[in-house]
Amino acid sequence: MDISRPGSEEFDFDWIVVGSGFGASVSALRLSEKGYRVAVLEQGRRFADADFAERATQLRRFLWLPAVGMRGILRLAPYRHATVLAGVGVGGGSLVYANTMYRPQGDDFYRHPQWAELADWRTELAPHFETALRMFGVEPYHGERPVDGLMRELASELGVPHGYRHTPVAVYFGQAGKTVPDPYFKGAGPDRTGCVRCGQCMLGCRYGAKNTLPK
Repeated sequence: MDISRPGSEEFDFDWIVVGSGFGASVSALRLSEKGYRVAVLEQGRRFADADFAERATQLRRFLWLPAVGMRGILRLAPYRHATVLAGVGVGGGSLVYANTMYRPQGDDFYRHPQWAELADWRTELAPHFETALRMFGVEPYHGERPVDGLMRELASELGVPHGYRHTPVAVYFGQAGKTVPDPYFKGAGPDRTGCVRCGQCMLGCRYGAKNTLPK
């Protein structure tokens, strides 16, 4: 807005979106595609892969508490009965989430009394779930570890042997440690490196395998 002229109603932007995480990024993109002038405000900075903490004890690189010099990607907001964890940095929660991308299956979600009568949500949301899964390159986790055997054994004991499945995750697996040209968007995206199974996803992926919004 031009504040040099009192009463001016000329604005620099049509919309200002606060945050750059999952919901905010989609909102900003769709508004921009409509032709609006959009500004996105984010509390944190841009992170390169090498900027993320190497271990959870590197609090200054992991947590967000700038008053004491911590400028990482995870903000903790303690309340009386709950503590809220939120992502900080360009990409928001996608920087610090655990890569899991579940799609609702049961009617407990689609037919919830609060919105069941408004639409056939299973049909309405299906194409949008597909878009999200495609954009984030979601696929089942690759590999077998001892925990998989234990989970299958538990499923059998509970009488649902076919109930166990690998977690759907937004990760580029490829060849571990090998960097290749963008495999998702016909070369329009950045180079990606195959997951090395370091297990540090929630610290911020230092290898370029995690499918975050900046990627």
